[in-house]
Amino acid sequence: MAYQWMFLVDPGTFFLLCVACCTIFYGSYRSVHLPAFFRAGPNQAPESSSMKLWTAILLPVFGSVFLVVLFFFSSIVIWILMAIISLSCLTSVTYVVYPLSEKLFAHYQAERTYNIRWVGDTPRSAIASFVFAVLLVVLWWCWPYYLVGDLLAIALAIAALTFVRIPNLKIATIVLTLFFIYDIFWVFLSGLIFKKSVMEEVAVSVAPSLPIVIVFPRMLDYPASSLLGLGDIVLPGIFLCFLYRFDHLRYTSLRDGYFLRGWLAYFCGLVLTLIMLVMLQKGQPALLYLVPCTLLTTVYFGYKRGELRDLWRGYPESVQPPVVVTSGAEDEMALLEEGRAVEPEPTDAADPGTTPADSKQLQQVTL
Repeated sequence: MAYQWMFLVDPGTFFLLCVACCTIFYGSYRSVHLPAFFRAGPNQAPESSSMKLWTAILLPVFGSVFLVVLFFFSSIVIWILMAIISLSCLTSVTYVVYPLSEKLFAHYQAERTYNIRWVGDTPRSAIASFVFAVLLVVLWWCWPYYLVGDLLAIALAIAALTFVRIPNLKIATIVLTLFFIYDIFWVFLSGLIFKKSVMEEVAVSVAPSLPIVIVFPRMLDYPASSLLGLGDIVLPGIFLCFLYRFDHLRYTSLRDGYFLRGWLAYFCGLVLTLIMLVMLQKGQPALLYLVPCTLLTTVYFGYKRGELRDLWRGYPESVQPPVVVTSGAEDEMALLEEGRAVEPEPTDAADPGTTPADSKQLQQVTL
């Protein structure tokens, strides 16, 4: 039993926790600071990426169907899934690498723009990022080493954290609660119907061959490995990204907001998952611990500060809801997204060409 507890202090386990937390932190940052090439509008992510209520309800349903298909037809579906994930990796790696590529090209004054059919004006740095993504995906197909798969999985997670957006605490509560039930059922209860735990079977037989898990070998128990599914990063992560954007509008420092508290609660949830894994000697659904840790921590501090209503609707009281952005309001919404106040135009100031008497009359009228 003492040897089993060494799993918790294994450098491979520690590395896995750090990668998961750093991925969420960086993905949250990128969800606010979008490169211009990937924006749908000025300082905006695509509006269609904001999760709707019906999407939150249907996601666990589609996930369950997909899990059952993988359980029964993994040898057939695996190749289709590999093709789909490869295409997703091309976009994700391009997006993740682009800021670094952009800085390098700007530093060496080598940036150029090309007009590509069906794409439009494309900077040279974006083309270089895409070429790197192609090489990485080809390398994964030819040499499926775990580090290559981990890089692709991290890129997929960061892209999902950036573009899949939870608009408020209401949607977050629904989607996290449903996946909380989903994880418990497919890990613990599915064996009553399918004779085996569907989640564990798919995780062991299918997931390691795809970049949908992060794998790292245990240095104290080699060649055994520790792994963490992308769902355990992305699902709590998109909620933490929402908290990051909320803090970006309301607070001037991360220490004052909700994101840092939720992020630390996520880390504690991961540690609790590992402890229960060793104690029970049975595979554990990570969302069983991650969802209560992140969600209840946010609700507690929101209630304590009297800001639960703001979190529930998704924006602070002082900021108008970003529902419709017209051409005349785009600049103001951009400033609000950046966390800066919009200065009202002075109504009582005289135009440069007016006389003092006209200015006085104008002041009387405005009062």
